[in-house]
Amino acid sequence: MRIVGIDGGGTKTDGVLCDETGRVLRRVRGGPGSPTSQPMAQAVQNINAVVRTLMQGDAPIDALYAGLSGGSVGNNTEVMHRELKAVFPQVKNLGNHTDAINALRSAIPSGDALVAICGTGSSVFAQVGEELHQVGGWGHLVGDEGSGFDLGRRALNAALRELDGRGPCTALTAACHQVLGQPVTMAIPDLYVGGRALVASFGVVLLEQAEAGDAIAVRELQQALSGLAEQIVAAGRFLPTACKPVALAGSVWQNDLYRNSMQRALGENYVFHTTDLPPVYGSFAQAMGQLGLAVTDEVEKTFRSTLMPAEALTE
Repeated sequence: MRIVGIDGGGTKTDGVLCDETGRVLRRVRGGPGSPTSQPMAQAVQNINAVVRTLMQGDAPIDALYAGLSGGSVGNNTEVMHRELKAVFPQVKNLGNHTDAINALRSAIPSGDALVAICGTGSSVFAQVGEELHQVGGWGHLVGDEGSGFDLGRRALNAALRELDGRGPCTALTAACHQVLGQPVTMAIPDLYVGGRALVASFGVVLLEQAEAGDAIAVRELQQALSGLAEQIVAAGRFLPTACKPVALAGSVWQNDLYRNSMQRALGENYVFHTTDLPPVYGSFAQAMGQLGLAVTDEVEKTFRSTLMPAEALTE
């Protein structure tokens, strides 16, 4: 069988062609597949280029799943599905949705589960049968609780409060100064130019100072954690079982203090799952599910042993 998994982000698209045993036959990297970082037509064109290179033409495809950044925003799921059906009439089972599915299925290949994404931003999804429920993920202006941006903003704000004389002393002030090469009050123009990504980079500073025992850093971390914990619990209500499997995706989860603190906050009914497999494995697993095929430990082992670096498409 010919099974295609697509992981489309804002900077690149990663695609694999596999058989039903999990053997990777080819892997290709192309231009961005996200429909929110560019016009829909360009996203479809980039996905088309990756798939056609994977297949080396118009060979029939038994199943294809495209998990795309921004793939569930507005009516993007329906519009993208219509566009992909027109481009790939030879695909027997075609699915597309958010790239959160890729993250989920990379760690938990099948079954009802949650995925908690926590990198620069944050969001939580609950997959129940064919239904996908989103909680959070509304961006840094009105959301992103517990994310790298939230942590970084809290670190910088705590430093500013001390410098203003309206907040307690904290090691965060000196730590932010060291990273910036100047007091935070003098770096405000740079922070606004750097924007969301630069602010998020200070999330590491908050975590480091919390690990070192700074009381203000610990307090800010706990407040950030509670925001994301609320999202996870809210998403957990969609799962009918007492045990809630949670796939963790995003760089912030790599911090032991953050992950362990969240586990304590949620309790033992929330079981964390992580993986070192790339998100494109999750899109392959989702495509397998569209065929009614189980992703067994042997399938995962075969995928791991045959996964190769992606061939880059030439411009």
